[in-house]
Amino acid sequence: MLRPLAGLVLVAAVACEACPQDVPSGLKGEPVGQELVVNGLPMTVRQVQGRGASAELLERLTKEWEQAGYEVKRSRAGHWDVLAARSEQCLTTLQLIDRDGMFGYFGVSRPQKTQAWLPKDLGVALPGGVQLNSVVSGLDGGRRGHTIGFSSPRGIDDLDQFFLRQLGSKGWQGVSSHEVRSGAAQRARIVSAQKAGAEFSLVLWEEDRSSRALLNLSEPP
Repeated sequence: MLRPLAGLVLVAAVACEACPQDVPSGLKGEPVGQELVVNGLPMTVRQVQGRGASAELLERLTKEWEQAGYEVKRSRAGHWDVLAARSEQCLTTLQLIDRDGMFGYFGVSRPQKTQAWLPKDLGVALPGGVQLNSVVSGLDGGRRGHTIGFSSPRGIDDLDQFFLRQLGSKGWQGVSSHEVRSGAAQRARIVSAQKAGAEFSLVLWEEDRSSRALLNLSEPP
């Protein structure tokens, strides 16, 4: 489950038609979900790992991708080293950390195929006036799931009641809500429901003078 929680060049007058698609040599990859769409952007993501230190591999890939005609950028995000290669057609990113060898993620996306952030038939409506922060959809174990992070100027109790009313009116079962506290001031509300094999969960909390939410929806198998 995600937690708040997360990306084009002419060379020698010839446009690159693609970007690196295969997991680099020295790494082994395993798919992370299927048919992933992150903030409307279709992606393929693999979890990768390999022996040795990441610095040498990243240095080699930087040279190889530059020689292949991609726009290459290397950066650091927290403890992760990130290498990106762009073309007019797609974007490849490799982020690595040294953890019992090399560990990280290899992703390929195609910006020209951007979709709407929210699926058309989500099965539950969001309240008006919310700001979408992240939307991740994909297949996991044969079930399509959606994880949506959003913020709202409305209070968490107001949002809690909105979803309780909506879920009840749309035939969801086992609709429930309860409060959890972390310390004297920090509190959150958790809403859950089920419907014909679908599962709904929502966490609401207050942060920076607004309400934050993380909604998880798993469609029936």
